[in-house]
Amino acid sequence: IGDGDADAGVAAARTGLAIADTGDWSFLRASARLVLARALAAAGDAPAAAHEAGSALDLSRAKGHAAGIAAAESFLRSTAVG
Repeated sequence: IGDGDADAGVAAARTGLAIADTGDWSFLRASARLVLARALAAAGDAPAAAHEAGSALDLSRAKGHAAGIAAAESFLRSTAVG
């Protein structure tokens, strides 16, 4: 994936999320959703980015994963999409 290729970044992040969603690994699933949120934000799709970051936050909260909660909340604050 070349620098500045937002569409390729989104596609790669979606592939990673699809793989993560095949298992019951909440941390991995939350991380993959946050990566997709970042790619979507870079591609200019703020609503979709907020949705994915919100999902990552929900997964992290459900498992009490403090670092995941902090990362998702930070993303939402920094991009003002939450």
